[in-house]
Amino acid sequence: MSSSELSGALDPSAISHNPYYVQYRTQDGYYYHTQPLQAEPPPQLEQPQQHDGVYNQPQPVYDEQAQMYGAEPVYVGYQQNPLSQADIAPLQSSVSSLESALEAERVAREKLERRLTDCANELRGLQATFLSALEAQQSAAQAQLERALQHRNQSDGVWRGELEQRMEEMAEHGKRADERCARLEEHAAVLEEKNDRLEARNTVLEDRCARAESRLATLEARAQSAEDTVRRAEDLANEAQSEAREANDRIDALFKEHNMLKSARMAPPASNHGLPSPRSLPSTSPMFANAMPTPAASTPARPTSPAVYRPPTQSSLAQPVASSSAVTLDKVSAYDAPASPSLFPQAPFAYSPTTSSFPSRISSPQPTGQPTIPSAPPHQPPPPSAPPSTRGQKRLSDDEPKDTRPTKKRDHHDKRPHTVQTAMRKHMWLVMNIPEDSFLPEPHPEGTPIPPNEPVRFNWAKTIKQSKHNQAMKTRVLSDIRARASELYPEVPSSDIMHNSIASIFDSAYTTVRGKWKQQNDAAEKEKVRLREAGKSQRARRVGRKKTKLTGRQDARKRKAEFSDRRFDGAMQVDCMSSEESDAEDAGAPTARVGAGAGTGGDDSKTLVLRGRPWRSSRLLRFYGALDAEDHRYVDMRPRRGVGRRLRKEGEPREKALPPSGVSRWMVSRRWMARMQREDPLALEALEFADDEADNADWSRYEMLGYESEDEEAGFLDERGAQVARNAPNYSLMGALAGPSDS
Repeated sequence: MSSSELSGALDPSAISHNPYYVQYRTQDGYYYHTQPLQAEPPPQLEQPQQHDGVYNQPQPVYDEQAQMYGAEPVYVGYQQNPLSQADIAPLQSSVSSLESALEAERVAREKLERRLTDCANELRGLQATFLSALEAQQSAAQAQLERALQHRNQSDGVWRGELEQRMEEMAEHGKRADERCARLEEHAAVLEEKNDRLEARNTVLEDRCARAESRLATLEARAQSAEDTVRRAEDLANEAQSEAREANDRIDALFKEHNMLKSARMAPPASNHGLPSPRSLPSTSPMFANAMPTPAASTPARPTSPAVYRPPTQSSLAQPVASSSAVTLDKVSAYDAPASPSLFPQAPFAYSPTTSSFPSRISSPQPTGQPTIPSAPPHQPPPPSAPPSTRGQKRLSDDEPKDTRPTKKRDHHDKRPHTVQTAMRKHMWLVMNIPEDSFLPEPHPEGTPIPPNEPVRFNWAKTIKQSKHNQAMKTRVLSDIRARASELYPEVPSSDIMHNSIASIFDSAYTTVRGKWKQQNDAAEKEKVRLREAGKSQRARRVGRKKTKLTGRQDARKRKAEFSDRRFDGAMQVDCMSSEESDAEDAGAPTARVGAGAGTGGDDSKTLVLRGRPWRSSRLLRFYGALDAEDHRYVDMRPRRGVGRRLRKEGEPREKALPPSGVSRWMVSRRWMARMQREDPLALEALEFADDEADNADWSRYEMLGYESEDEEAGFLDERGAQVARNAPNYSLMGALAGPSDS
């Protein structure tokens, strides 16, 4: 049903003129079918009749057009309502207008057919013209092709000869090119072989360089340790000197107190108050129990044995020290004459900071006799001071000038330069008139002179040789330091200042300060220097852990007499030890620590990753395991105060590690050598084994290390790539989480 019909069906006026209608229900509501179902009312539309209490509903009549729209008939009915003439007139006018429209459409269709016929005739004419022109062009092309074929046949002989000659030349050139390609391939093969050798040599050199760096780091660590030891010794010496000064001050105070007591004891009393005269008292009287002995006045004075006066509260100061100045005391009566200050002068003594011993004022105590009062005559010279220690200083002959003798720092607070290198660096900051280690000024423009009364300025963007301005500043700095060295740097030998090598020392100092300027203005350069210093520190720490592990194994070997054979000397190398790398430095993984602070999640905790060496044989691993088991018996496994022992965990083996020079063949795994023979045979040629095959012939005494077959089939590869016997206990990991040395 169309939309127009539907709209008409919904119009009540249209429904009223239809004699029959059907009511349908759709999703949108009700609509009415205007087409009459039949001329006569159907029998189903009779009034419903009641039957057994139920009305019989009339059966609806379905319409195909209504079913197409999915309408559901609800009620079917009819009504008699004939149309009037007024209703029919509009319909007739509509029909006449439709007929006129149909006639106009028929006329237009006839015109269109005539136009199509004319177009078809015109198209046939054009087709005939095109075919005739095409035939003419085809005949002309055929004639031209025949002429070309005739010309080609005429010149075919000449072109064929030239073509054959050219083909022969090209074949000859091809042979030459093939020969050259063969030579190039041979040369490429030779170059590839040389490249492989160079790569192998480069690998060996890198390994040696790594070893050299590790040794250098070890030497730096030793030097740092030595500097720390010297610093601690200087601190102890300073403390000893301070204690010596305090002891001298206490001794002086005791001498003054003793003199005052002696003067008070020797003064005569104002009145006896009925007491007996001291001359009438016996010598055993308690009054003289702590007094000086009183011999007769005519007794000549003679020296007494020196002794230290020990008051009860100062017992710690009575230490026996060598005394070079003997003090004397005249034995006089206690009440003969008043004490005179000139009778007990202070012992002359001048403390020298260069002396390493206590002043020689205290004498050795005597076990018997009354304590005497130490004193010295006014004319007695001061005691000779101990000569300064020359330990650690360079010994020079008497013929050398005194200004060439090296000086020594007083203590760690002494910041004065003692070498020409330190003086040069300090003088560069001085002539620039800026504090040390502060921000450097901008580079001075090239070609702009600086007056002599202004500070020195350098062109940091260029080196000394690249800049004439820097060369002029160099001459100015060298002249200034030579003129003022004796005043500013008296500890530096003048011969070093006047030597010609001071120019190269200035170049080194300028390079150092220029590097600081680059770090100051370039973040990338600063980061590069920081990474380089961090790498040095990291290598030093790892080498230190290796040395700690090696030290424990060396001590364990000394305690086990069966391992004193020289065949085991090659195994006691730092490069044979497995590395213990910090997990936080390499991968940034969370770490933990055993002992103090463990489990607290502190930032100071770290985990060490064990990186084994895959080239070590099973016999060598058993040897290390036996040493570790021996070392664990003597090592205290308790965590250290405040630090604690770091956790260890297994990591990937270091595949590129090669055996160091001097190892024996029994230390290297044969399976590893077979694999390297297939993968990198040139690396095996660079290995340097120890010449001790005769010593390694008999292994019957070392059955605890097991036996080794040609392919080591009795062993297996553990997680770190090291071969361990299948039936023997794996000592290489014993105590890895607690012991001080792990394989």
